Amino acid sequence: MSSASEGDGIPRPNGVFSTLPESQTDVWRAFTLEERRAALLIAVADRAGDVREWAEEQVVRRHNFRRKFVRGMLPKALVKWSSGLTPEDPDILDELIRGFYLAERVDLLSAYLDFLGLTHERGNLTDEEGAEDLSPEHAEQSALGLLESFPPRDVVLYIAALRAVSPVLVPGVETWGDRFLRHVRPLLPRTDVESQGERSDPEQLPTDPAEFIKAGSEYGPTGSEGSESDEEHFTTLDEVLIRTIVNSAQGVTGALDSDKAGDLVEEVLALNGTRHRSYFHLGFYDALVSGDLSRTLPAENRSRASWYWAGVVTGMARSSRHAAIADLFDHTPQIRALSGETGAQARLAGRLVLDAMIEVGRAPEVAEQMTARSIAAIPGAPDALLAEARRLLSRERATEAKGVLDKLGLFVEHVLADGAPPADRFLLEIQRRRAHGFRQLGQTAEAETLLRAILELEEDRDITAMIHADLGLLEGGFRSLASVALPDDRDAAHQVRRSLEAGEESFHRSVEVDGRFSAHGHFCLGTLEILRESWDLATKHLERALAVFDSEPERYAYGDPLFELGGRRRSLGQRTRLYLGLATVHSLDHVRAPQAADRVIRAVDDTERVPGFLLDGLIHGLSLLSQEDAKAVTEALVEADPDLLERLPEPDVLRESQVLRGLLLARASDRRRPHSSRAHDYRLVLPYLLSAGDRDKGEDVLDALETLAVDRVGVEEFLELLEHPDSFEPAWSREDAAWTRVRLLLMSNRQDETATLLRAEFFQALRSGRYGSREMAQSIVEALQVCGANDASLSDLRAALDASQEEAIELEGVRERPKHQPIRILFCGGDERQQPAARKLEEELSQTRPDLRVEFELVGWSSNWHESLDRIQGRLHRYDAVVMMRFMRTMFGRRLRASLEVPWVPCVNAGYSTMRRSILTAAAWAADAS
Repeated sequence: MSSASEGDGIPRPNGVFSTLPESQTDVWRAFTLEERRAALLIAVADRAGDVREWAEEQVVRRHNFRRKFVRGMLPKALVKWSSGLTPEDPDILDELIRGFYLAERVDLLSAYLDFLGLTHERGNLTDEEGAEDLSPEHAEQSALGLLESFPPRDVVLYIAALRAVSPVLVPGVETWGDRFLRHVRPLLPRTDVESQGERSDPEQLPTDPAEFIKAGSEYGPTGSEGSESDEEHFTTLDEVLIRTIVNSAQGVTGALDSDKAGDLVEEVLALNGTRHRSYFHLGFYDALVSGDLSRTLPAENRSRASWYWAGVVTGMARSSRHAAIADLFDHTPQIRALSGETGAQARLAGRLVLDAMIEVGRAPEVAEQMTARSIAAIPGAPDALLAEARRLLSRERATEAKGVLDKLGLFVEHVLADGAPPADRFLLEIQRRRAHGFRQLGQTAEAETLLRAILELEEDRDITAMIHADLGLLEGGFRSLASVALPDDRDAAHQVRRSLEAGEESFHRSVEVDGRFSAHGHFCLGTLEILRESWDLATKHLERALAVFDSEPERYAYGDPLFELGGRRRSLGQRTRLYLGLATVHSLDHVRAPQAADRVIRAVDDTERVPGFLLDGLIHGLSLLSQEDAKAVTEALVEADPDLLERLPEPDVLRESQVLRGLLLARASDRRRPHSSRAHDYRLVLPYLLSAGDRDKGEDVLDALETLAVDRVGVEEFLELLEHPDSFEPAWSREDAAWTRVRLLLMSNRQDETATLLRAEFFQALRSGRYGSREMAQSIVEALQVCGANDASLSDLRAALDASQEEAIELEGVRERPKHQPIRILFCGGDERQQPAARKLEEELSQTRPDLRVEFELVGWSSNWHESLDRIQGRLHRYDAVVMMRFMRTMFGRRLRASLEVPWVPCVNAGYSTMRRSILTAAAWAADAS
């Protein structure tokens, strides 16, 4: 098995490619650490595989671990120790690269094969012969096509990977590769300090303590004033001691045990009491091995203590114990002092303290302890402080950022006084971020002064474009680029338009510079053109902005994740994507409508919201372009914000979308919401359920509306709905609706309206000619009497009854069955108010009709009628006939009637005599049926 060719350094590419990587080794080295770890984790899971064998060998050889221990390592642990290495064996590199793309980048791989027109299964090519016929032109266009949907850096690296492991899929790449890279380069991320060359990256600082001391800062002094010259560098003895302590802590084979390692450190201290840096090893040992930080140093003085605590911090940092370092910062003056000094101890441990405090969210506190000279001396401190200030500003935490930026301002003054060039890119970036802080705090004069001073010195057009946009934001009164947003209502939109117009001239200057960060100006102008309803112009500006924002999503993230939905930061890229989709739809571009719909959906899924004043135009425009796109976008909008259902300008999408109907129904069913709002939603969704043929859900909605109406919620609206058959059929019949209206009117003591409705139902019953219609009509007359109707007003009804041709049944003279064959009647309906009449009927009938057995089920008005129905249906086979009061839940009655296989008799009135006659009528029918 071959060895690794790299040293201890791990390349961390920033996505800026000067040429297209050619070999497998080039591709592997261009992978980020996270990508390498992902590739290795996939491969080393196979314990018998070549990659696993290679990784184990490298860890054993490089770190002096026992082979048995390494063989037992879990995949993640093995990956941790081997991800910084590059295999020399091409077969291993091939397996790592192929495995990574098939597992981690399958969408990218599949999209490219789709562009090529090759058949595949989740990225695994199944048409190898077709690949041999590909043309260079087709391959180049396919590579360019990926840029619409994937980050440019990922696309470049993928094309390079294909060049190295599957060249047949990128024919002619030697010819078109550089041209492709020139096209992509403007979209690739770059750092603000790129022109400075190889500046120190906080993630690439030395991990060896000796290297920290040698590193220093490019702005700092070469030595520490007032320190002894032999304290400036760790010697071979120091390096041996550090390695001995580390090996002891890790339990490396052959290493000294913890006690002997401690003895060794103390012996070194005893041999030379004036060698203060040896106390570093004592602190390092205590942090990594003994854990005892309470010891008293012999003849302790400031220098010895400082070296000791530098060792403690270094040991804690080695195991990422950030909270412990922050605790020491609070309680140990020597730790705080390290942040403000410039000596070797500070250069060694000051950055570690700074990193720990940043990690626990306390950067302003450590910045307060630092001086301009210590910032310049401590390796990477200026970069780390600036990165933290940017992070705080992006989260709109300008007050916290101010303390950090103020110290960086002093640092700038210090290094300029020491002879640093005023146009130094890094120093100008600090000043620009200070201007951003002033802007967020409303100190516009200070911000403008800084920005205009930078503009006079800056020569890079990318940064110049950015500063012009910054000035435009300042002129418009915006706190940041992220604060440029379309509001929800049109009145507020007018104010945003005026603000953008105030900075319009500067935004145009930003665009005219035509640098990478002209994207900031394009975004502001695109937003302004939306407000002016200049859709085509808006589209052009926003397309330019989106290309840059999407290439650096982390740079253009904003907001504090603690206060965002799902704990995610929001993105200017997604906002721009939404605005671009909105502008495209409003321009009624048929060709780009599907892409526009997709952009809106992606943005909404990522927590963006469509401004209310543009909602009508969006849905209406999509409906004109594509009903399918309109449905998909509307579903995404409503799923993200159910309240939009009430504002839909094209409610017909409810008819087309089962998803929208389901969302509205779920919202209506939410018992936590106000009853009136739930009733409104039920009424809104009902016609769309019925028109879609969803009868079952239509029945459920009508039942829910009845429940609410019984509770005095939405009564008038429900009564009006039941007047129109097209509002409830076929879920309910007209008869169901009529009797529900009767019940609700009676509950509201509206006797006159009830009487009018009952008269209509009287004649409807007689005309129906159904079995038992005359009995129904008779019951209605009795119900009208209960409502207060006098004999004169009922004369026409009684005359109609007398004229009816239905054969009268002599109730009292029906032949009784033999006692061993009783007629069983179920009386169903009513509530506790019918209980006295039920008991009286039981007593009477037991004397006068011993052949009858009547059971009463007074089910009441509960919405939980399903349980009663299940119980009754379980014993329906016992009965010969059923009496059903009209005073029961409508759906209960419908379901019960549908279950019956025996005659049933309606009972309209709740009085004793009506109930008695209905029971005897049912008994007569049952006797006839037998």
